[in-house]
Amino acid sequence: MIRSMTGYGNARREGAGLQVQVDLRSVNNRFFDFQPRLPRELAFLEGEILDRCKKRLGRGRVSAQVAIEAAAEASRPRLDPDVLAGYLEAIDTLQSEHGFKKRGSAAEFLGLPDLFAGADAAPDREAVTELVLATLDEAIEKILAMKEREGETLATELLGRVDSVAASLTRIEAELPAAREAMQKGLEERLAELLDGVALDPQRLAQEVAILVDKSDVTEETVRLASHIEQFRATLEAGGEVAKKLGFLLQEVLREANTIGSKGQGLAIVQEVLLIKEETEKIREQIQNLE
Repeated sequence: MIRSMTGYGNARREGAGLQVQVDLRSVNNRFFDFQPRLPRELAFLEGEILDRCKKRLGRGRVSAQVAIEAAAEASRPRLDPDVLAGYLEAIDTLQSEHGFKKRGSAAEFLGLPDLFAGADAAPDREAVTELVLATLDEAIEKILAMKEREGETLATELLGRVDSVAASLTRIEAELPAAREAMQKGLEERLAELLDGVALDPQRLAQEVAILVDKSDVTEETVRLASHIEQFRATLEAGGEVAKKLGFLLQEVLREANTIGSKGQGLAIVQEVLLIKEETEKIREQIQNLE
């Protein structure tokens, strides 16, 4: 599976009286560049979060934002029945022994100390760690799914452009016999003009022309170019972290194309070389998005 370096994933979980939100974003970068944003109480988890993201997300600039807060239910004050019973008992005593006429309104009870318990005590570190890392793993799964979807789209586009390069190579190979013949004829005519009637052994002239034509032959270059194209396709199909290998193969494709163009095999071939160079530049741009 090929993955893009660009992706987003988030997850939200509750547990131990807490809510945790994790947001992961990844963009292009030559290396793995981690940028965490954690609340102070989770600073002890930064190393573990870094290790998990680095192990699973590969290259890219990855930002990880983690937020934690008390769950809604945990943050509500709770009536302490034992404290309330004590207050009611005291009021009954005031009424029966001291002549008080009424107990008081509910609003007055709200101001009594210790009647309502606050939120639960902070959960222990182990519970927090388990909750945060479980939420992180879920966010990682989501960002990986998005990176893989984008990687599949990029791979399809790259294969299409490689097919265009292969089509240009096929047309170049088809033009080569005519190009050699035209070159040989042109050399013979040029030499005849330069010699201007000077006697020269026809066999020797043919040998020299053959040598010049042979030096301009691009058969080896077209064979190597075809091999690079097939390796490019095979690398895409194999998947994994392919960007560096594809970049190397693309350099070799461009090298062979430049050599073919520099040997001057005719206008039709030069035009095909220009098409190959145009496609390789587009391929180079897309490779930069892959892991």
